[in-house]
Amino acid sequence: MVGLIRPYLKYSAYHYGLRVQKEASATKRTLETTNESWVYDAILEKAWSRLYSEWETNIKQYLKDQREWNGFEDDFDWSIGDFDNVERAEASIRCFGVEVPTAFMADIKKMKTSSVEEYLLQSKQIEKFWYELERFEKFRLEPYP
Repeated sequence: MVGLIRPYLKYSAYHYGLRVQKEASATKRTLETTNESWVYDAILEKAWSRLYSEWETNIKQYLKDQREWNGFEDDFDWSIGDFDNVERAEASIRCFGVEVPTAFMADIKKMKTSSVEEYLLQSKQIEKFWYELERFEKFRLEPYP
């Protein structure tokens, strides 16, 4: 049966969610210590860019791992068609029989950041995305390597 799997001693969606939470907290602390508006804007823009870039990297790795754990040898092709990575991720997640609420995907797709509050709200959305995926993971023990 194809589904999302949480293997023993490997990254699950929960771990990715925790990483987002830690990154957002560190960015908030950095932004609270700066007084220059251009520095503030530059840090905020870079923080958002990094958060989204890490989400893209992590979702690709997560889905690749899920395919392997389900017994497939190939990976999803992220270059076919006229889709962005959010649409591809949503379609790929559906391959495992999981319907991620469209609100999560729409929020990730339209995010732009102009304040710390928005950045924290958006990082919370990405964190929720991972925790939402975690709800569908089925725990599976694997032999220790």
